[in-house]
Amino acid sequence: MTMLKLDQEFATILDGACKTLPAGSPPMRLDEIGGRGWTLLGGDVPFPQAVLKRSALDRNAAWMRDFAAATGAKLSPHGKTTMAPQLFDLQMSAGAWGITVATTQQFEIARRVGVKRILMANELVDPTSIAAISKALDADHALEFACIVDSLAAVARLSTVHASVKANRPLRVLVELGIKGKRTGCRTIEEGLAVARAAAAAPGVALVGVEGYEGIQI
Repeated sequence: MTMLKLDQEFATILDGACKTLPAGSPPMRLDEIGGRGWTLLGGDVPFPQAVLKRSALDRNAAWMRDFAAATGAKLSPHGKTTMAPQLFDLQMSAGAWGITVATTQQFEIARRVGVKRILMANELVDPTSIAAISKALDADHALEFACIVDSLAAVARLSTVHASVKANRPLRVLVELGIKGKRTGCRTIEEGLAVARAAAAAPGVALVGVEGYEGIQI
């Protein structure tokens, strides 16, 4: 069972300035809230509230675990949807292969709590972020990371910045395949092959597969 490092998250201090807590609440640690005895329907907390039911979370996690076991699938659920390390921990404990993020800031949050496989379902484009992730990979050889590329320019940028910070571990990439007129991805097989060949040859970049957005409709 995977257990993430949540002590820092539970020690976060909240007070009445947080929109989900009663006005005038004194400062308290996140892990102290459950002992307050507040109830939603009793009017103890202001609306609107996002409510998570523990039994539903546990049921969904068990379903994911059983599905993965039955099919052999390796699932990397979207951490970017909740940005809740406590849910990352539940998902990893239920057998998730990794956690998917969309930004470097989200990568950093997942990394800090101990997620060791992080998929960025996005392109890594700005030099600062490329450099930061390259350095993070060098600092922790147990950390696995992959991001998306869909152009020769994206591959070249990764390679150039990676070399500039003298990083040792390559940036692993998936070539995204898309459809003409849609939001992302190589538009043709030929374009995808060209990007894949560039990624396979570029210093500091490692081609590990292909990716497609499941919401695309022809």
